[in-house]
Amino acid sequence: MFRVRLTRQLWISESKAIQKPDVPDLNGLKRADKLTTKRTILSCISQIFDPLGLLSPCVIIAKVIIQDLWLAKLGWDDLLPKNLSHVWSHFIDNLPILKELKIARRVRCVNPKIRIA
Repeated sequence: MFRVRLTRQLWISESKAIQKPDVPDLNGLKRADKLTTKRTILSCISQIFDPLGLLSPCVIIAKVIIQDLWLAKLGWDDLLPKNLSHVWSHFIDNLPILKELKIARRVRCVNPKIRIA
């Protein structure tokens, strides 16, 4: 078995899967002395490098939060409202789970006889 890095993804030859091992650890944001603002959220989202879009279904949550912050017309250093703060902390709590994500390198067709009607 060997491991090859490709665009910050990890290809594991034995399982023929692509893994995303370098999801940033953003739990430092939950410290009491760290205020959550639009600036800190945008900084955190920009640390997630995903050129193949494998994490898009998860990262979209953070992008929707940013969109809500713009709609709320908050300044860059204004504190988050309670509802968005709760959604953001839930996102941060679940982000480490993405390190365990493995995606099959290819998809096999179970039925090789495919017809286009």
